[in-house]
Amino acid sequence: VWTVDDNGPADFPSIVAAVAAVAPGDVLLVMPGDYASFTLDKNLTILSSATGARPRVTGRTRFQAAAGFIAVGLDLQEAIVFHVSGPGLLDDCRLGIFVPAIQDPTLRIDSCQQLTIQGCEVRGFQAHLPSQVGATAVLVDSSTVVLTGSVIEGGAGWDAACIPCSGGDAGPAILARGGSLLTVAGCDTIRGGRAGFGDYGMSYPPVDGTAGDGIHAQASTVLIRGRFPDVVAPGYEDWGQQGHAIVAEAGSQIAWSGVTLGSPQILATASTVIHPSPDEPFMEILGPGLPGTIQEFELRGPIGSYALVAFGFPSAATALPGFGASFWMALPPVVVVSVVISGLSPVVFPVTLPTVSGLEGAALTAQAAFPGQHTPFATGAFVTNPATVVVRF
Repeated sequence: VWTVDDNGPADFPSIVAAVAAVAPGDVLLVMPGDYASFTLDKNLTILSSATGARPRVTGRTRFQAAAGFIAVGLDLQEAIVFHVSGPGLLDDCRLGIFVPAIQDPTLRIDSCQQLTIQGCEVRGFQAHLPSQVGATAVLVDSSTVVLTGSVIEGGAGWDAACIPCSGGDAGPAILARGGSLLTVAGCDTIRGGRAGFGDYGMSYPPVDGTAGDGIHAQASTVLIRGRFPDVVAPGYEDWGQQGHAIVAEAGSQIAWSGVTLGSPQILATASTVIHPSPDEPFMEILGPGLPGTIQEFELRGPIGSYALVAFGFPSAATALPGFGASFWMALPPVVVVSVVISGLSPVVFPVTLPTVSGLEGAALTAQAAFPGQHTPFATGAFVTNPATVVVRF
């Protein structure tokens, strides 16, 4: 375990220096401060304090060509996750919030086999010139990604600064393409960017741009699970073109349940969109990850349904015969618990995080299997998204 602080005694003054010096498997404890962007090309765990201010990282950070990584509690201007072959986790991070992103998209995910985006907030940048379009917040390209407990908002279009001028087009919250498999679970808000406002003076109604879509899929599979009041919606527009909550094209497959779709809801072209009933199960977590506190795994599913809940250490995904999705943990699990969903409230599994020094970065993953249900577009018993608890400091 190593410490990083830009303004105080520590092992390293910058994340760049720390990443270059430490060995794969090491843990970096990053104190509050302002840091330059870095390239993470080895399997490291980077943590901020669960109680202090977030470290702020300016520029485009790259997580690339690594066997895996964990990054928790960072404020990133923008990021690329590229060609990560093993389990990657971005947890409780904000992107494009403290300093707006300057490139499109804010978070680009490309050629990753097993990435979880958990408890994050991502915002696409707003266009500031007539030639610009509001940015995509999250681009998923040729990757397998789980997105849970997050808020994603596309970039707004350009607001007219002259008369007469039309407003600019906005960006989608999420664009999935290239044969990606994206699972969205328990996300409060996924909303396309606001259409840019037009200005035609007092004589004419303004002509806004086109609002951004909530989730736009191109030749990809997207599984959307949640509960009221989770929302997937297009961006706001007044006098312009509407976006859609869900757009599916080029042979995409989309299953959505539990969430509220904004209007207009769905535009599908040569694709399949289904609405399974009853609502599909999913897993989420609550709690700050602070040692000595309780963090909760929460499982939601149809009333009366039977589930097997597995708890284990994060590892490369493993497919088991008879199950419709892989398990993102080392097998056999540490423990398996059987439960029956008895009501509308979730089944809660509290975990007290250890206070022993040196366990920072330790992680535990939970997933549930429902033998009586089937996974859409797959064969075998239903398996929820993984949820992971990471011990912070």
